[in-house]
Amino acid sequence: MRLHLVDHLILIAYLVGMMMLGWRLSKRQHSDEEYFLGGRRMPWFAVGVSLIATLLSSVAYLGTPGVVWRFGFAIFLNTLVGIGITIVLVLFVTIPFFVRFRFTTAYEYLEHRFNLSVRLLGATMFLLFMTIYMGVIVLLSARALAVATGLPLVLIIVSVGTVATLYTMMGGIRAVIWTDVIQVALLVGGGLFAIGYVAMSTGSGPLDWIQAVNARDNESIPLASLDPTIPATVVTLILGGCLWTLMSHTANQTIMQRYFSTVDMRAAKRSYVTSAAVDVLLLVLLTVIGASLIYYFTQGAGTLPPDLDPASGKDRDGIFPYFVATRIPAGLAGAIFAALLAASMSTIDSGVNSFATVATVDFGRLRRRKTENHVAQARVITVVVGLAVTLFAVFFDRLTGTADIPTILPKTFNSLAGGLGGLFLAGMLIPRAGSRAVWPAALVGVVSALAVAYSGELLRYLGPSAVDMVGGWLGTEFAQRLAAQGMGFTWIIPSSTAASLGTAWLLSFVFPNRDPERVRGLTWSTRREPSPYTGQGRA
Repeated sequence: MRLHLVDHLILIAYLVGMMMLGWRLSKRQHSDEEYFLGGRRMPWFAVGVSLIATLLSSVAYLGTPGVVWRFGFAIFLNTLVGIGITIVLVLFVTIPFFVRFRFTTAYEYLEHRFNLSVRLLGATMFLLFMTIYMGVIVLLSARALAVATGLPLVLIIVSVGTVATLYTMMGGIRAVIWTDVIQVALLVGGGLFAIGYVAMSTGSGPLDWIQAVNARDNESIPLASLDPTIPATVVTLILGGCLWTLMSHTANQTIMQRYFSTVDMRAAKRSYVTSAAVDVLLLVLLTVIGASLIYYFTQGAGTLPPDLDPASGKDRDGIFPYFVATRIPAGLAGAIFAALLAASMSTIDSGVNSFATVATVDFGRLRRRKTENHVAQARVITVVVGLAVTLFAVFFDRLTGTADIPTILPKTFNSLAGGLGGLFLAGMLIPRAGSRAVWPAALVGVVSALAVAYSGELLRYLGPSAVDMVGGWLGTEFAQRLAAQGMGFTWIIPSSTAASLGTAWLLSFVFPNRDPERVRGLTWSTRREPSPYTGQGRA
């Protein structure tokens, strides 16, 4: 499988275009507020589109068609339910609570609510989270592209990482947001063309594709189960997705930085509504793509090559890129692959920009005057982080084997999500909790997540005696199943969040907050009290 010359030229033109946009926007980056927050004047629509590009694009664009191939429409319906629940949580809880603070980073909240050490703990956990997150996403995107195009994996990773890092370094948050808007447009346009091509080349339509998906022996997802070794149930998928969104809209700087860049509370809410609408649009689009490819390769004119096995998760993620490389006409294929590159680049640009913001504001400015300009320092950090993430992605491939996207993601960066989110939720929901209560609570959350994520590996490492001991408590059959496959990945975030919040609540009786002024306006129960940290945004 090889791309035509015109496809390569289109890809190169796209990469150059992103660099030129970053260079043009760099002329406006003369202050911290401009570089990190776009002067707090970014248009709400652009921010909303950028939000979904950051949260969803590269994972969903490559993973959703493969998920449809495996599960049919079950994940689609579950995700819609989860989106409906999270809309309520974000619009009426997290945005009204956090966006009223005129912060640059989310972790400033932790210092005002607890103390400086908790702020640095949260910032450090985020930096670790984002480093792993970017490396994994870049790898997964590049791996699927390499399978489909025959281009070397290292070349794809280095190209994507270098270009995204450079335009982000030059243009700051403005470059990130506006390139994300372009990238989402490419994602939607490329997906629509792929769907149109299948319809025209096979003379089929959505009803035919739905019938083809429903006629298959798709893997089923149980509604609920008390057996934690089941990888996923409808209940745990929805619960985990809601908690992930809740964490993203409280403790994730890549998301909160965008809300802080808007004019006021109303604009922040409009941004989220826009991102939710684009989320649903992309979900429908990618589900239709997956259904159309099932029809095309099982009942239409196409066949999969012997070296692309849908039973392998790693190959399943490459079915869509393979279709583009081998079926879409020259030139148009290059445009769609530009969209696939865009999906990966939107993750890198957001990640390195937020990393540089946190490193500069939460660490680099601690001993400096607040009025000092740190744009040059942030640009250096951006380049260093981009290089580190690119190298991490190159070496991470050998550690993941043949696992697919839904299998890899939870065992990597998701292990930090519950503990990090627990810091913010404890500050918000447990007014009695002091700083000495949340430090161990965050660590308990991380340990709990790792114990769930690697429960099978841990039990096998401890040996037969450990399996027998667990069998004596919970039954031999369950212990053997736990050792063989571990706990389901959808339990990672719920269990770690519960462990973190539960620990913070218990320790709040031992290490209570003794300063009433510390919680004025900074918890949910005191949110209507005046606080020196709130701005002019109104719910």
